[in-house]
Amino acid sequence: KESKQRRIKLFRTEAVRAGFKAAYDARDYRTIVEVARKLPERVIQEDEKLLMYYHVALMRLGEE
Repeated sequence: KESKQRRIKLFRTEAVRAGFKAAYDARDYRTIVEVARKLPERVIQEDEKLLMYYHVALMRLGEE
């Protein structure tokens, strides 16, 4: 979340999934969107749980 990198190249999908769940439970939708935009797009598209969290966060923020 606090990384200043434009893109995150090295990560564990399970860790991202757990972070998205924690942010979702805390209603921190902005964090989900910001982190998702730093990940390679194919990672979000290929993981149905990450994609679900991302789409819901976008809808809650009114960006979709």
